Amino acid sequence: DGGCPSLLLEPTATNIIPYSEDFTQWSQQGVSTVSNSAISPDGTLNADKITATTTDPAPFIFTNVTATEHTFSFYYKGEANSIGKEARVLFWFIGTATGTTLSVPFTLTGDWQRFESQITPTGAGTLALRIDFPVNDATIGDYGYLWGAQLEQNSYATSLIKTVGSATTRSADTANGAGDASTFNDSEGVLMAEISALTNSGGKWISLSNGSTSQRISFANENGNIRVYIFNGVVIWDYIYYNINTITSNKISLKYKSGDYSLFINGFKINTSTSSLVASGIDSLQFNSGGGSGNFEGNTKQIQYFDSALNDSDL
Repeated sequence: DGGCPSLLLEPTATNIIPYSEDFTQWSQQGVSTVSNSAISPDGTLNADKITATTTDPAPFIFTNVTATEHTFSFYYKGEANSIGKEARVLFWFIGTATGTTLSVPFTLTGDWQRFESQITPTGAGTLALRIDFPVNDATIGDYGYLWGAQLEQNSYATSLIKTVGSATTRSADTANGAGDASTFNDSEGVLMAEISALTNSGGKWISLSNGSTSQRISFANENGNIRVYIFNGVVIWDYIYYNINTITSNKISLKYKSGDYSLFINGFKINTSTSSLVASGIDSLQFNSGGGSGNFEGNTKQIQYFDSALNDSDL
């Protein structure tokens, strides 16, 4: 998006929609669709042009769902007379599926935007997804560009999973096992990361460890809080900093040293511990709780390790 790059680690997800980019495969109501008519957000000529042929234009598709929360997302870019007009996503249920029909409005602009909407069926069956463009005030000839549709069993939209004729699953991202015993100092050091979570739920860890949870120096975005957990067979320090927005980027610095532990967030000292215990056998950096569970899910703008305890002004 033109901003600073970051390492994105996401959970496993499945795009249920069989055609994520080819909207000629969707049912057409009052629209004409031309494939590969504009440069999409991925930088290639694969966005479809959607033109109103009546005053009730909508491409739509049917898909099977289960009784759990789903997120529908897609990219849209208005052009010409369609800019500034209101469009909407419309969900409705067919056959045995149940739930509330939902209409979610959005406004067309001349830039690519990703729109996402959530819905939770109360029974399994068929869900219809319809994109009304524009709604109520369409003029024949209004047009825009559509790309990257996704329906997944998540409470938020993950990055696009391309589909061509069938549902497609992306495996969870992991990043584990950096460094070795010569990299890390058991006695003292600092682990720093500039991170943001994908969601304010669950525990998403970054750790120095011995490859297990038996020896670990770690912190997490956990349920909308930041948690420190240091362990060497017994708990050395367990502290939770509550009520911080973990979905925005935060700089977290954890200093460890016998008698001198401290947590800094965005340059402010948040808490300290004078425990005399230390972890031992540290030989790797893990984007999890230290032993393979609690995988970190989010964006990492930077991560740093110092093999000595920094002073407060440095932190």
